[in-house]
Amino acid sequence: MNITFFYLDELIDNVDNTGMFFRDCKHFISYKELSKYNNEVGVVLIEKNLWENQEHLVFDLIKRYSNNTKLSFMLCDTSEGYPTKYIYYPFFEFLEKCNIDKKRRLLLYNNAIQQNSLFECDIFYSVYFPSFLYEFANTNSIKPYNLASKYDFSCFNRKSKEHKYETVKEIIKRNLDCATTFDFFNDIDFNHNSFLKLESIREGSYLMESDYFLGKINICTESEFYSTYHDKSSADAQYQWGDMIHLTEKVFRNISWGIPYVLVSSKGSLNEIRRLGFKTFDSIIDESYDMADDSVRMELALNAADELLKKYNTDEMNSILKYNRDKIESYSHDSNLFNIHLFDVLKNHINNLDI
Repeated sequence: MNITFFYLDELIDNVDNTGMFFRDCKHFISYKELSKYNNEVGVVLIEKNLWENQEHLVFDLIKRYSNNTKLSFMLCDTSEGYPTKYIYYPFFEFLEKCNIDKKRRLLLYNNAIQQNSLFECDIFYSVYFPSFLYEFANTNSIKPYNLASKYDFSCFNRKSKEHKYETVKEIIKRNLDCATTFDFFNDIDFNHNSFLKLESIREGSYLMESDYFLGKINICTESEFYSTYHDKSSADAQYQWGDMIHLTEKVFRNISWGIPYVLVSSKGSLNEIRRLGFKTFDSIIDESYDMADDSVRMELALNAADELLKKYNTDEMNSILKYNRDKIESYSHDSNLFNIHLFDVLKNHINNLDI
């Protein structure tokens, strides 16, 4: 079965403006304008920002095509990590009102809550898509990392979240030689004279700033210890979604720049990185912290950072870094990984629809 991806050309004059998914993966898929739909089996892609900014126009288009049972409708919120009613549920409730079957309501979502399958929620299905992997696989302007570093460690944080707060406090307690930032948005009253003040991180250009990594080893505090106790999660998220692994630009920037790191994140995050085809540092240090309990994982990760520093710039470490950089670059044109994570999953699901 062939699957065509349709974009809302009546609202977008250029396919390159449709968002993350098209930007990074359009060369893997067959796509065309929705206005040229001709009874094909397909998926209509609706970017979250487009829906939020032009809600009524998007809804009018969906109504127009809702009776075409060969079409599924997919909301693309590829970067976010929390299952929120205020973002997702109004959209899928609208699809329900249009009598679009639940199996044709899809959410493209950056959470490894399932592996190589669709995850059934109460009124839609979600598809795991590692969006930041593809973003950094395609970012040609990111330069090779310069091994000359001013500090032993770096730990950069833009927002105050509990596990980041505790990590930074422990870094200060251990008196680590660490380039550290914390709480650029003044969410809490916590300051320290060792914190760096880099305006580029506040403004968002930090994605491309070489100053972001001033340390040999990056202490990478991912977005959450991603159970579903997020302040924006829906009340039923805990039983509906279960524990999540949410990998963002922080991890894949480390990989694409060739920077060694430890990860303060959800349990099993390093295992997910390995499942995506990358090597971690388990051959040269103890990475059992990845599966440790939440209460001790951060401290064990900092212990692992000390051990990783001892291996800095060794042949073993550099071999891992090179392997990962080559691997992420290969994913910009590797259709096999894309098929495994998205296309084959959708194809199997759509094959079972009554169309």
